[in-house]
Amino acid sequence: MPSRNAKPRLFFLIVGALLLYVAFLNTDLSKRGEFWSVTIQNVALIALTIVIVDFLWSIVGGEPVNEAVGELRKTLVDFRKSVRLLDESHKTGLMRIVSTSSNADASGAWMNRIKNAKQSIDLMGYTLHVWTRGERFEETMVSLAENGVNIRLLIMAHDNPSLPAFVNSKIQGLTLAHVQEETKAARQAFKSIAAALQGKPAKGNFEVRVLKTGLIVTQICRTDGILTSIQYLYSAVASRTPLLEVHGEDTGLFQVYLHEFDQLWSLAEPA
Repeated sequence: MPSRNAKPRLFFLIVGALLLYVAFLNTDLSKRGEFWSVTIQNVALIALTIVIVDFLWSIVGGEPVNEAVGELRKTLVDFRKSVRLLDESHKTGLMRIVSTSSNADASGAWMNRIKNAKQSIDLMGYTLHVWTRGERFEETMVSLAENGVNIRLLIMAHDNPSLPAFVNSKIQGLTLAHVQEETKAARQAFKSIAAALQGKPAKGNFEVRVLKTGLIVTQICRTDGILTSIQYLYSAVASRTPLLEVHGEDTGLFQVYLHEFDQLWSLAEPA
């Protein structure tokens, strides 16, 4: 089977031969012998140069010229794909994808995001228990609400009928009873925050709701114009599942996740 480059090579060979013939016809009869002599020398010099460059390139560890051209073509294709990815990222707001959420940020980075919020915080997860264990979580929430930040926390109820189907008891240390206890512990922490704010002239709001029907399938953390989504998978705990980071409240992905939060929020009941 002929190679992919056979037809282009034949085409250029024919074109080159025709150009050479035209040049020959336009040469004076008295100088045609000189013309062929110079032409043959130039062709020989070009061929020898290509061979020498290819040889020297291979000696210093480079690839042969034909392989280098192939790599260049591949690089250009990858570049076009990268440009398309950047364009899609700009439209959707996607800034980062991490295959394992626990590797997304250094220790304490999550709480720093919360502390730096100026207007809105939306947290959603089936328990959010891990958030309550963050350094000075309760004090931080109280301070933020007092200073004008609107906070919404949404978790699943411990007796939500969909919860058992979502818990994979084959994962070591993960049982329905354990998840239910984490849910109850998180609600106690949230009640402590609400109690600390009671009677204080807070500029913002602190609201907690529980979802008694329906299912939360992704953990959402929205702080102002930044939103992260950790995908809940049946086969792995949340710290080992992918994370998406989205910037810009008017971008496509941000709106999709915010809509999901709002829809579940409307179905949930005050804690």
